[in-house]
Amino acid sequence: MSEGDEIPFGPGPLKGLKILVAEDDAWAAERLSLILEEEGGRLVGPCRSVAEARAMLSRYDIQFVLIDLNLSDNFADELVSDVVDRGIPYVLITGYEAFPSNVHEGAVAVFRKPFKRRELIETMSSFA
Repeated sequence: MSEGDEIPFGPGPLKGLKILVAEDDAWAAERLSLILEEEGGRLVGPCRSVAEARAMLSRYDIQFVLIDLNLSDNFADELVSDVVDRGIPYVLITGYEAFPSNVHEGAVAVFRKPFKRRELIETMSSFA
Protein backbone atom coordinates (compact mmCIF):
# COMPACT_ATOMS: atom_id res chain seq x y z
CA MET A 1 0.00 0.00 0.00
CA SER A 2 1.53 3.32 -1.02
CA GLU A 3 1.57 6.45 1.12
CA GLY A 4 -1.79 8.23 1.05
CA ASP A 5 -3.83 5.12 0.24
CA GLU A 6 -6.92 4.71 2.35
CA ILE A 7 -6.88 1.84 4.81
CA PRO A 8 -9.78 -0.41 3.81
CA PHE A 9 -12.56 -0.77 6.32
CA GLY A 10 -14.90 -3.70 6.89
CA PRO A 11 -16.36 -5.52 3.92
CA GLY A 12 -19.90 -4.66 5.01
CA PRO A 13 -22.59 -2.82 3.10
CA LEU A 14 -21.53 0.64 4.32
CA LYS A 15 -18.35 0.38 2.20
CA GLY A 16 -16.32 3.05 3.95
CA LEU A 17 -19.16 5.60 4.23
CA LYS A 18 -17.94 8.48 6.46
CA ILE A 19 -20.53 8.75 9.22
CA LEU A 20 -20.88 11.37 11.92
CA VAL A 21 -22.59 10.01 15.03
CA ALA A 22 -24.27 12.59 17.28
CA GLU A 23 -25.46 10.74 20.40
CA ASP A 24 -25.05 11.86 24.01
CA ASP A 25 -25.78 8.56 25.72
CA ALA A 26 -22.40 6.83 26.11
CA TRP A 27 -23.78 3.28 25.92
CA ALA A 28 -25.90 4.02 22.84
CA ALA A 29 -23.02 5.87 21.14
CA GLU A 30 -20.64 2.97 21.75
CA ARG A 31 -23.18 0.45 20.47
CA LEU A 32 -23.87 2.51 17.34
CA SER A 33 -20.16 2.93 16.69
CA LEU A 34 -19.51 -0.80 16.94
CA ILE A 35 -22.42 -1.63 14.63
CA LEU A 36 -21.40 0.91 12.00
CA GLU A 37 -17.75 -0.17 12.02
CA GLU A 38 -18.73 -3.86 11.81
CA GLU A 39 -20.84 -2.98 8.77
CA GLY A 40 -17.95 -1.19 7.02
CA GLY A 41 -18.58 2.42 8.08
CA ARG A 42 -15.87 4.97 8.90
CA LEU A 43 -16.76 6.83 12.08
CA VAL A 44 -16.42 10.45 13.05
CA GLY A 45 -17.37 10.91 16.67
CA PRO A 46 -19.42 10.04 18.50
CA CYS A 47 -20.27 13.59 19.50
CA ARG A 48 -22.24 14.29 22.69
CA SER A 49 -23.31 17.84 21.91
CA VAL A 50 -24.66 19.97 19.09
CA ALA A 51 -21.57 22.20 19.35
CA GLU A 52 -19.16 19.27 19.05
CA ALA A 53 -21.06 17.75 16.11
CA ARG A 54 -21.18 21.08 14.27
CA ALA A 55 -17.41 21.44 14.70
CA MET A 56 -16.87 17.95 13.29
CA LEU A 57 -19.06 18.80 10.29
CA SER A 58 -16.79 21.72 9.53
CA ARG A 59 -13.60 19.70 10.01
CA TYR A 60 -14.36 16.46 8.13
CA ASP A 61 -15.85 15.38 4.81
CA ILE A 62 -18.95 13.72 6.24
CA GLN A 63 -21.17 11.62 3.95
CA PHE A 64 -23.95 10.64 6.36
CA VAL A 65 -25.10 11.72 9.84
CA LEU A 66 -26.90 9.83 12.60
CA ILE A 67 -28.51 12.29 15.00
CA ASP A 68 -30.10 11.76 18.39
CA LEU A 69 -32.79 14.41 18.64
CA ASN A 70 -31.87 15.52 22.16
CA LEU A 71 -28.14 15.99 22.72
CA SER A 72 -26.36 17.04 25.91
CA ASP A 73 -26.40 20.77 25.22
CA ASN A 74 -29.63 21.23 23.25
CA PHE A 75 -32.14 19.79 20.82
CA ALA A 76 -30.46 18.98 17.51
CA ASP A 77 -32.31 21.57 15.37
CA GLU A 78 -29.19 23.66 14.63
CA LEU A 79 -27.19 20.55 13.76
CA VAL A 80 -29.94 19.34 11.43
CA SER A 81 -30.01 22.77 9.79
CA ASP A 82 -26.25 22.59 9.14
CA VAL A 83 -26.55 19.06 7.76
CA VAL A 84 -29.38 20.08 5.43
CA ASP A 85 -27.46 23.18 4.26
CA ARG A 86 -24.53 20.92 3.33
CA GLY A 87 -26.79 18.45 1.51
CA ILE A 88 -25.77 15.54 3.74
CA PRO A 89 -28.33 12.77 4.25
CA TYR A 90 -29.26 12.08 7.85
CA VAL A 91 -31.24 9.74 10.07
CA LEU A 92 -32.84 10.78 13.35
CA ILE A 93 -32.72 8.40 16.26
CA THR A 94 -35.02 9.27 19.12
CA GLY A 95 -37.01 8.04 22.05
CA TYR A 96 -39.65 10.72 21.50
CA GLU A 97 -43.06 9.84 20.11
CA ALA A 98 -43.75 13.41 18.96
CA PHE A 99 -41.28 15.95 17.62
CA PRO A 100 -40.86 19.40 19.21
CA SER A 101 -40.01 20.84 15.76
CA ASN A 102 -40.01 19.83 12.09
CA VAL A 103 -36.44 18.44 12.01
CA HIS A 104 -37.74 15.03 10.99
CA GLU A 105 -39.19 16.28 7.69
CA GLY A 106 -35.92 16.15 5.75
CA ALA A 107 -34.60 12.96 7.31
CA VAL A 108 -33.95 9.87 5.24
CA ALA A 109 -35.62 7.98 8.09
CA VAL A 110 -36.59 8.28 11.73
CA PHE A 111 -35.82 5.38 14.05
CA ARG A 112 -37.42 5.14 17.46
CA LYS A 113 -35.29 3.69 20.25
CA PRO A 114 -34.80 0.81 20.43
CA PHE A 115 -34.35 0.28 16.68
CA LYS A 116 -33.47 -2.76 14.59
CA ARG A 117 -29.89 -2.94 13.40
CA ARG A 118 -30.85 -4.46 10.05
CA GLU A 119 -33.28 -1.65 9.23
CA LEU A 120 -30.71 1.03 10.03
CA ILE A 121 -27.99 -0.59 7.92
CA GLU A 122 -30.36 -1.21 4.99
CA THR A 123 -31.38 2.45 5.07
CA MET A 124 -27.79 3.72 5.20
CA SER A 125 -26.29 1.29 2.68
CA SER A 126 -28.00 2.97 -0.26
CA PHE A 127 -25.77 6.02 0.42
CA ALA A 128 -22.48 4.06 0.45
